[in-house]
Amino acid sequence: MADWRKHLRIRKGFLFCLAALFVAAVIVSCNGMFYYPDNREYCRLGDVCKRAEEVWFMSRDGTKLHGWFLFSDITPAKGTVLHFHGNAQNLTSHVGFVDWLPKEGYNVFCFDYRGYGKSQGSVAREGTVHDGVAAIAYLRSRSATDPQRIAILGQSLGGAIAVAALGENGVDGVKAVVIDSSFASYRDIANDKLGGTFLTYPFIWALIRGGHEPDESIVRIAPVPFLFLHGDADSVVPIEHGMELYRQAKHPKEFITIPGGEHTSGLHNPEYREMVLKFLAKSLGKESS
Repeated sequence: MADWRKHLRIRKGFLFCLAALFVAAVIVSCNGMFYYPDNREYCRLGDVCKRAEEVWFMSRDGTKLHGWFLFSDITPAKGTVLHFHGNAQNLTSHVGFVDWLPKEGYNVFCFDYRGYGKSQGSVAREGTVHDGVAAIAYLRSRSATDPQRIAILGQSLGGAIAVAALGENGVDGVKAVVIDSSFASYRDIANDKLGGTFLTYPFIWALIRGGHEPDESIVRIAPVPFLFLHGDADSVVPIEHGMELYRQAKHPKEFITIPGGEHTSGLHNPEYREMVLKFLAKSLGKESS
């Protein structure tokens, strides 16, 4: 009898360890899948734009953040585009998505969230939203920027952060929002990437903390016009997630499907760049200021 009870305790202990390992694996997978920062320098500021400057500014909690301000080739500029980059590497690897805009008459402000590149701190969802709010506030305060002629461009995770930051901070001066290959819900995209089974979803629901969800924030951004871009061959963020975010947005809005497009591939294509330029011109106004 004693041996039987001993074996039962061992078996229960083994099962408990397996369950703990499973939960730990889900925690790591859920949290780690969103953020892949590094501090490698993929390009130099002087090689990106004719006129540019390095920028430092503070987030809400005092975290020091780093950015690049690229000046328009045309004076005065048509407006300023604030770029929220995706979840990997840092701004120096993402600037290629927007370095063509100064030639078209737009200033560009790129920045790194906390924990990315030269920015201080450790990355977390709430912190990235605070950083986005700080970037918008910094841009409004610059003498080189018309605070009433700002456009937002968010890609992948950056789209989710941008929407949350705008929903929290207000949209004064923001005249256009471009969302490229983003998603509506952290929990839904995590469940999708982890297999979407009935076993994983309860853990994901509990472990992926709520708050700052794009589909909840986006309704507060109206009446700012939206342009959504998404490739129908996107294996990183399937197009259904982008379409759901589009459905939650209020009018005016437009969704452009990129046939055969992979993740964030649209802005490398002159055809879709031209669509973005037409949207910016219509939303910000053709006259420079």
